Amino acid sequence: MRRITIGILMTMLTLGVVSGTASAQQPSEAHIKDLVRAAALRVASGQDAGQNNGLPPASGVDTRPQVRLSLDDAVKLALDRNLDIAVQRLNPQINDIAISSLQSIYKPTLTSQVFARQASQPSTTTIAGSNLPGAAIDQSLTTYNGGIAQSLPWGGGNLSVALNNNRQSSTAQTSLFNPVYNSNWSGTYTQPLLRGFKIDTTRQQIQVTKISRDISDVQLKSTITNTLSNVRNAYYDFLFAVESVEVARQSLDLATKLVQDNQTRVQVGTMAPIDVVQAQSEQATRNQALVTAESARRTTELALKRFIVGGADDTNWGAQLIPTDQPSFQPVEIDVEGAIRRALGERTDMEIAKKNVAANDVTLKYLNDQTLPQVDLLATYGLIGLGGSQLITEGTGVNRTVVGSLPGGYGDSWDRSSAPPTRRGPCR
Repeated sequence: MRRITIGILMTMLTLGVVSGTASAQQPSEAHIKDLVRAAALRVASGQDAGQNNGLPPASGVDTRPQVRLSLDDAVKLALDRNLDIAVQRLNPQINDIAISSLQSIYKPTLTSQVFARQASQPSTTTIAGSNLPGAAIDQSLTTYNGGIAQSLPWGGGNLSVALNNNRQSSTAQTSLFNPVYNSNWSGTYTQPLLRGFKIDTTRQQIQVTKISRDISDVQLKSTITNTLSNVRNAYYDFLFAVESVEVARQSLDLATKLVQDNQTRVQVGTMAPIDVVQAQSEQATRNQALVTAESARRTTELALKRFIVGGADDTNWGAQLIPTDQPSFQPVEIDVEGAIRRALGERTDMEIAKKNVAANDVTLKYLNDQTLPQVDLLATYGLIGLGGSQLITEGTGVNRTVVGSLPGGYGDSWDRSSAPPTRRGPCR
C-alpha cells in the first residue's frame, strides 16, 4: 500500500507538470485526431485489457495440469480416498478381531506331553531288586499324556478331560510286570452356582465389545455423512471463489480501460489530470481485490482437496481443479414435524448415546454379580488301569527266579481298570 501511495503521488506531480504545459500550449486539431485514432486502434486490438500501466500482474500463469471435477466426481473421490473415512473403516474390523479373540476362550484347548527317561543305579540293598552288591538296576520311563479343556459359553462352567499314560521297565528282581503300563483317565466339571453363573468377565467383555462394534458402525456412518456434506460445501465454496476471481479480473480490466481512456482525454485536453489519478487509484484497488480473490481460490481449493485426495502423492493434489457443476436453486417445502421425527430416528449421536447406555448396563450387571458369594459344584470321574507282561517266578524276595511270563500290553491296562464311584466335591 505504501508503494502504491508513493506511485500515486509521483503520478500526481508528473501530471501536474503535464497539466501546466498543456495549459500553456493548446494541442492542434490534427494532433487531437491522431490521439483519438491511436486510442481507437488500441481498443480494437485489445491491448488495453492486458496492460496494467506499470502495476505488477495480479497473479502468475497457473501451469499445473487441469482436472475437470463435477460434484458427483468429488463425492466418489471422497468415498474412495478420504483418509478420515479410511481410518474409520478400520474400527469395525478391529472390534471383529477383538470379539473373535474373546470368543476363542470357549474353543477347546488340547494339551499333550511326551517324556522319556532312562536311569541306571547301583543296588545297595536287597530291596532295590538285586542280591549282588553294586549290581546295576536299569530303569526306563516313557510318559505320553493328553488332555482337553473347554470353558462353556453358558452358565460359566468348565470341563476338562485328561488321559495320563506311562510305560515302565526295570531289571529289578522284585518286579511283577516288565514292562508295566499305567493308564489314568479323569474328567472334571466345575459349575458356578451363584457368582459367575449369569455373567462373568469373559461374557461381560464380549457383550461390551459387540456393542462397541455397533458403535463403530454408527460412527462410520456418521463420518461418511459428515464428509459428504463437507465435500458439497467445500465444492460450492471453491466454485464461488473461482467465479469471484473471474469477476475481480473483469473489474480490473474495466479499471485499466478507464485509466487508458482518462489518459487519452487528458492528452486531448477534455479532462483534468486528477481524474487519471483517481482512475489509477481505483485500478490499484481492483488489482488488490484480484490478488485477494486468487488467495481465496487457492485456500478453498486446498480445503476441497483435503476431502478428496488420499495424500500428497495423489495425482489430484498437484493439479488445478476446474469445477464444472453449477448450483440449482429450487424452492423446497420442509415438513417440520417429519424433519423432527427423522432427526430423532436417524441422528447418529443419539444412537451412539443409546449404545453407550446399553454397555454401561452390562457392566453394572457384572459388578452386581461380583457381590454374590462364590459357590461352585465340582464333579469328577476317573479310571485307573494296570497292564503289561506279567512275570512268573519261583522263590521269594531277591531269590526269586523268572520261569516264564504272561504276554500283555497297553490294552490290558484298560481291561483291568477300576472306576472309583462318582463323587461330588465340596462347595467352595
